[in-house]
Amino acid sequence: MTVRIRLNSIAVRIIFALTAAAFCIALVMASVSRFVAATLADDRAVPDPALLARVSDLFPGSGRLHQRVAESELAKAAPDSKLARDHARSALRICPKSYKSAELLAAAEEMDGDSDAAAETLTRALLVAPNDAGLRWRLANVLLRRGRLDEAAAQLKLASALDPPIFAAAMDVLWRASGGSVSLLERITGGAPDQRVSAAVFLLKHYRIDEACRVFTSASGSFVPNSKRLEFVNNLIEADAAAEARALWLGLIGVESAPPVWNRGFETDIKTFRCRFDWTLKQSDFARLAIESGTGRGGGRALRLDFMSRDTPRLDDELSQLIVVRPGVNYELRFWAKTERFDAEGGPVITVAAAAKRVIGFSEPVSPGSADWRAYAFNFATPPSEGGRQAALVIGIQRQPRFAYEKPASGTIWLDDFELIER
Repeated sequence: MTVRIRLNSIAVRIIFALTAAAFCIALVMASVSRFVAATLADDRAVPDPALLARVSDLFPGSGRLHQRVAESELAKAAPDSKLARDHARSALRICPKSYKSAELLAAAEEMDGDSDAAAETLTRALLVAPNDAGLRWRLANVLLRRGRLDEAAAQLKLASALDPPIFAAAMDVLWRASGGSVSLLERITGGAPDQRVSAAVFLLKHYRIDEACRVFTSASGSFVPNSKRLEFVNNLIEADAAAEARALWLGLIGVESAPPVWNRGFETDIKTFRCRFDWTLKQSDFARLAIESGTGRGGGRALRLDFMSRDTPRLDDELSQLIVVRPGVNYELRFWAKTERFDAEGGPVITVAAAAKRVIGFSEPVSPGSADWRAYAFNFATPPSEGGRQAALVIGIQRQPRFAYEKPASGTIWLDDFELIER
């Protein structure tokens, strides 16, 4: 079918031409208006806030433009919260699913002192975007400022599940708002082992040692790598909680209880999961240390030190172990030593040191020559501690030269059967 329009009359032709021209002008104006509105609404543009407001009056149907006005107003040093609130509300009315507009409206409402309205606005926005961690974070902060801690904790837990990197900040903001509530902190961790470990470390930094150990223990299953476990044990030691650290370490390696000196006869392999509560061996330029089988005094193993025949020999904690003792108590440390062609101007001594390597007790030097197992012992008193907390001391080995030059040390020493006795 063909449609033909006959324009026989000049008047009809003029009317048609004018109509076509008006239509074209309207299209051009609409295109220009849309271009202007879109350009000003673009996040990459940084227009003058006053210009934005004027253009939004010309194009009241642009929700994005209203949103930009509200956003630019709230960014001012002295914002007009009412203006921002009106434009954010207009943007949300035009685009009900714009949760960004809801965030701006909530910010303006809270700035006006209407925190309850802000919480309600954000709650409605979450119906549209339930998986937006930023919305839940903002709602949690509004609720915290209103003192609605339980509701805030629920939102922080969900936000952290959606965006795990914000968990540390969530703990901090909830801790400060709640005045240090451990129960609320635990509530946002959920059952994720990594979050429970982070919560335990957080509690330890705030010197809540018992709670930190409990939270960590609840997460110390197979999903927690050994490096994290060891890091937490070391953090406990640094927090002057050596007794708790040792108890936790023993639990991690599956031991219920142990004497004060762990692995006293070197019969147990030094764990891959290394800790200062086990023996630590360090090689030096003057001696080589190794656990040797078949040479033990009472068992099958002993610690062997081979001196490297280098002059002016020095030893400084090539052997060490952290022990936990009661404060203000007298102790005796016993051990056994065997020598073979050991030759030096003075033998090494076994020491017990407190903080900052302050030696509080030491043995007589190991005798030179070749001799079978001989017992050594020395007494020391542990320093008092604040609140009667158990103290951490270090068993070590030292050999300090008396002169600037001494002849080389050679030969072998074996050490075995360390024992700490309370007097």
